[in-house]
Amino acid sequence: MLQNATLGLLEDIMTSGVVTAACGAEWSEEQRTIIGGQLTHLLDGRSLVKVYDPVTSDAKMRSAAEAARNLVLSGEYPELCDQSVLLGTLLAIHLWYAAQFSECIVVTNHLLKIPGEGSAEVYRVRGFARFALKEYDDALADLLEARKRRPGLVGLNEPITALAKLTKTTLPTLVEEPDGVRSGRASLLTFSRILWTAAGRSKDPSAPPNLLFDFRSRAQEVEAMIQSNVLGRPQVNIADVVDFAKCGMSAQIALMGLLLESKPDEDGIPSTEEIRAAFGHCLVFLVGTQSINAVADPAFSRLVLDFQYAVDALDAKLDELKFDLP
Repeated sequence: MLQNATLGLLEDIMTSGVVTAACGAEWSEEQRTIIGGQLTHLLDGRSLVKVYDPVTSDAKMRSAAEAARNLVLSGEYPELCDQSVLLGTLLAIHLWYAAQFSECIVVTNHLLKIPGEGSAEVYRVRGFARFALKEYDDALADLLEARKRRPGLVGLNEPITALAKLTKTTLPTLVEEPDGVRSGRASLLTFSRILWTAAGRSKDPSAPPNLLFDFRSRAQEVEAMIQSNVLGRPQVNIADVVDFAKCGMSAQIALMGLLLESKPDEDGIPSTEEIRAAFGHCLVFLVGTQSINAVADPAFSRLVLDFQYAVDALDAKLDELKFDLP
């Protein structure tokens, strides 16, 4: 299974064109395949284990593979990221069965840095490796995170209970949180980071007449929404939905200004993946709210349309930065 998954990732790498995108087209087909093989080991974590035999000893090709890895880990190739996590997880499981627990942890640590939602299985494997090394507190934290990310994941309840007794930890009450609520909170947290960063850079401390440009006040409003869990209530008021949209629009304005001087994942700005996920979820939330109302509210429809335009403009800006366009 590990060998088949390795060949699968290599094939996906070659068809994705990431090697050419990162390193240029001067390489022959054979050289690109070698670079792709080295890239496979950089992505699945195999290159991090103590006993590792590189695909190539050619310094130029290894450098090309590292450039391609950096491009993948920037989040521009989400399918390759997902496949890398899948293959790396199989590798980590193999290391666990071989009782190479420290090596297993090295690989899982690498996998958790790959862009994406994060794999419950990776946390589970790392948790069991830490359990084997008698790192009980860390093991418990990992297994709880695995259960939180995928409630119902088999094989967790008994070791969690045992670790809780060993560490004398009171287990939190298990409450399953809907994906929509989790995504909504993640959006608000991203908006909060953007707004506070923009407020900190503002040269004019006075409140602007347009509240959408009052980034500090909007940041405080976002914090209040997070604390009160308004998006997690059984019934969300339309006023809360409007506030969510306005905070998103204010964050978009703030972010467009920040991106004139910095790039995503720099100077307090969230990553491209976090930005797209936050604004994408907010837009889906608004459109969904609009669709369940039998009678369309013209004012709300205009708000949804305005937010759509704001997200489109932001996506265009992110694409400019992706391709380094002037």
